Amino acid sequence: MAKTKWKCLLLFTLLCFVRSQDLTSETCPTTESNFAQIEPDADVVVGAVLQMHQPGQGIFGCGAPSTEGVQYFEAMRWAINALNQKSGEVAGVSVSDSFIPGVKIGLHVYDSCGHKELAMRYMTELFPIMKSGSSECSDLKDNSSSVIGT
Repeated sequence: MAKTKWKCLLLFTLLCFVRSQDLTSETCPTTESNFAQIEPDADVVVGAVLQMHQPGQGIFGCGAPSTEGVQYFEAMRWAINALNQKSGEVAGVSVSDSFIPGVKIGLHVYDSCGHKELAMRYMTELFPIMKSGSSECSDLKDNSSSVIGT
């Protein structure tokens, strides 16, 4: 009798494991920031919200990678690396200093997975003023930001 219970338990566990192999990998956003970061110690950050994955199952699920989104990301990453390059060649042109000497440019790319709601959430992370608003103008130094959005 005890052997039968163990065999049933083992069979059930194996069936669950085999069945779980058929599940589509999906990710859901958490309360943390979900972005790819290039040059974390940058002086200026270029922010972008791209569809890196196709929409998946559920409210905010992410499906298969989006070829177009990955291409945009790789192009942006190449551009940031080229702008920060201090020597060598970029596209056949000799480089002796970075694009803006003394300024390191970074990149934060958020993946919306094709969901407008996620895109808006990430835009408000890049530009908090979109959420809170401002009824009056203030000094330029209070409004300046080191994030450039695309």
